[in-house]
Amino acid sequence: MDSIKSMFDLQKIDSKLDKLKNNILKIENELANNTNLEIVQNKINHTTSKLSEIEKFKRQSENKLSEITQKSSSIEKQLYGGSVSNPKEMEAIENSRIFLNKEKTDEEDKLLKIMIYQDEFNKKLQEGSAAINKIKTLMNIKKDKFSNIKSETEIEMSKLITKKEKLETKIKKNHLSQYELLRKTKNGLAIVKVEKNTCQGCRIALTTTELQKIIQLKDIIQCKMCNRILYVS
Repeated sequence: MDSIKSMFDLQKIDSKLDKLKNNILKIENELANNTNLEIVQNKINHTTSKLSEIEKFKRQSENKLSEITQKSSSIEKQLYGGSVSNPKEMEAIENSRIFLNKEKTDEEDKLLKIMIYQDEFNKKLQEGSAAINKIKTLMNIKKDKFSNIKSETEIEMSKLITKKEKLETKIKKNHLSQYELLRKTKNGLAIVKVEKNTCQGCRIALTTTELQKIIQLKDIIQCKMCNRILYVS
């Protein structure tokens, strides 16, 4: 029975180790989770790309305005410089001047819209950069917190492993092999206590005869329903 008692104590340690391992896995997954950062970074990349396009359109508009201004200046000289006196030529130049002025006004309106659009995206870029910085700050705080928890958990696991190794020396080899096999097939729970004549693994009630058999025999007795090893304190 000492071997089975040690096996029951081993089960408690293994259950604690399983829980601690799961906690560490959750911590590692949480630390590796960069979803929010990636979402904001993708938005920033999109905004940066849009700003590059807007800057391209802005340069084109500015270049076009410069060309219009040069043409207007040339026409102004023709109109008021005295080099043209023919009425028909003067009328054609005046029409060109009117057309260029309208074209200039249209292009200035277009440039203004581009600059407003550019300001909007610059604002989005600033907001995105601020969001990135906030997320990184929170991630660093979380990293420090979880790193401390992980270190404490690993220390606790190390102590439990030492206890586990000592206990394993008290368990018969065939019992230990059966225990490890059941741990793999029974979701980590190989041995369960019998309380109020009931298997705590599957909640099936045991007969008095079965209970006496478990108490008297020194060999392993398994539950007929869930197949786990039964232990009576």
